[in-house]
Amino acid sequence: VDHGSYDEQGFEYSRSGNPNRDAFEGTLASLEAGGAHGLAFASGSAATATVLQSLGPGTHMVSVNDVYGGTFRYMTKVAAVNQGLETTFIDLENADDDGFIAAIRPNTKVPIFAIACLSVSI
Repeated sequence: VDHGSYDEQGFEYSRSGNPNRDAFEGTLASLEAGGAHGLAFASGSAATATVLQSLGPGTHMVSVNDVYGGTFRYMTKVAAVNQGLETTFIDLENADDDGFIAAIRPNTKVPIFAIACLSVSI
């Protein structure tokens, strides 16, 4: 195996990038209308953390009350403390339009219903 060629291409450690992931991300981007970049994550938790961190400090979001437990803990224990993320959890099965609209604030940036697979084009 010629490891030198990987180093020259910028692939010195497979977690930070590799030719297969670059090809996959490029393919994802090409599937989206006008997408120039695609991102692939090793887990839904990594994708969720990246999206929530990109929202910036002092953000509010609306989430379903039965979101995945790891996502709930990230929102309430990590992002709430580290970036001041505020989350309103609503019961979508029993909420009406007025209840959902009431949960939205001026600093609400994103509603999250579920993140099982996330495709974002930039």
